[in-house]
Amino acid sequence: MKLAKESKTFIIVILTIGIALFHLTGSETHMGTHMIHRELFFFPIILSCFWFGLKPGLITVGIVSLLYVSQAFFGTETQLLLVPTLFHLITFLLVAIILGVLVNQNEKIHEENIRKKELAALGNAALNIGIEIQDVLVALKKSGCQSKVDSPEKDEIEKGFNRLDKLVKVLTSFDTPTDRHGLNFNINQVIAEQISALKEKAHLAGIKIETILDKKECLSKVSEESIVKLIKDLIVNAIEASSRGRKILIRTRHMSTYNIVEVEDEGEGIKPEHLKKIFHPFFTTKEYGHGLSLASDYKFIQSCGGDMAVSSNFGKGTIFKVKIPIDDPSKPINGMNKISDWNPRENKQAVED
Repeated sequence: MKLAKESKTFIIVILTIGIALFHLTGSETHMGTHMIHRELFFFPIILSCFWFGLKPGLITVGIVSLLYVSQAFFGTETQLLLVPTLFHLITFLLVAIILGVLVNQNEKIHEENIRKKELAALGNAALNIGIEIQDVLVALKKSGCQSKVDSPEKDEIEKGFNRLDKLVKVLTSFDTPTDRHGLNFNINQVIAEQISALKEKAHLAGIKIETILDKKECLSKVSEESIVKLIKDLIVNAIEASSRGRKILIRTRHMSTYNIVEVEDEGEGIKPEHLKKIFHPFFTTKEYGHGLSLASDYKFIQSCGGDMAVSSNFGKGTIFKVKIPIDDPSKPINGMNKISDWNPRENKQAVED
């Protein structure tokens, strides 16, 4: 039976108070008893790290350390030595850090494995559903085209068909095999083409798009079609998230084994509770969104050995960063570059509306 968060917290609090009382009220003639009490302080620290992770574990260490040191001032142990005390406090801290980091990493890996399984299952289901819907959609569109009735209702029906057709394409993209041995294409060129294609949409929204593209060609051999879709999705999302008069900044950087593409907007940003769900299938904050575009992009980029990350300062804007392998998707990729690594003075180019 799993304990609730409140129950776990209650157990840790009671355990800590109980050990502290034993420690403070122990007889000064029984130093061995005091030593046992000191070791018992590890229990609330370990439980806190194991149940809640690093940060709550460090808070528990702080409380335990105060209770432990208070013996020197309020307890009966008058010969409390400085060096052993510092040693115990450092040991408490090290145990909490090591265990807390391991627990946090384990939770992260567990969440990632669950997400991969969900995306794999969704890919199989989406492909089958998409094919079935596509067959029905083709028949309905053919029937609609044969109709000679010209009315506003017919226009609405056609719009509905187009929306369904777009949704089917997104669904089937979840299981589209990646072309891992294609010809080189320039990611900078893809970005320029997508900005040109979306120029009118940006102009109507009152958004200016700027680029800082690496002077080196950002070449890649992964699926060009999927990269085009990914970049288009990120730019469209940035336009829709930005208010009139704001700008979007797109940056690229060529590295030894991968390229980095970064799309930054000045919109409202993403709420902290939504950040962890942003790449989950069917999660969306848009009124008419389906929550599949970013999920399919994330699945694709991870399947070819890359990665995608998002950071946001709610109320100020959002940054999407994508790592796109150059050649071999099985080759290990280093960690993300920090935002501070970018040089905004290099190769800046404004795309006027």
